[in-house]
Amino acid sequence: MRKFLSMAVLLVMAVTAPSTFAKDKAPDVSEAYLEGAGAGNNGSANVRVTIVAKKADKVTDKQLAEAAVNAILFKGYDDSTNTLSGTATRHNPMAGSPTVKTQHSDFFTPFFANGDYMNYVQFVEHTRRVAKYGKQFKVSVQLTINTALLRQDLEKQGVIRGLNSGW
Repeated sequence: MRKFLSMAVLLVMAVTAPSTFAKDKAPDVSEAYLEGAGAGNNGSANVRVTIVAKKADKVTDKQLAEAAVNAILFKGYDDSTNTLSGTATRHNPMAGSPTVKTQHSDFFTPFFANGDYMNYVQFVEHTRRVAKYGKQFKVSVQLTINTALLRQDLEKQGVIRGLNSGW
């Protein structure tokens, strides 16, 4: 039930948010979501990002990476890969909430438009999957995102507060 609720919230956020894929002439994307894909090391997160679209061959790696970084920053994700009880570990959004994106639009607009987010993303080879989902396709790939470096750079820019900055 919790997973269904999270998916519903992500779907609403994806529908109400302005399209971040317009620059690459993306296919009609109905949703994008993120889930944990195991433990990361050295301040990284292993995640699987999935985009549901009308045409699978039009979904690019840049769009998948952007959706993953966007989710890490503003939505958070669940990871149930390392639990025996089946419960998921919740990873809260790094930036706090989606309102931070509008508050710091002077930083995030060029960050996503120029592809600066790609500096924090590494693709895991041979993990791209395409599955038919009704009249649409689910395109997913596993990524490693350097969350420690991303957090450090966002703190330097004054976008988010440091973990040891106090209340």
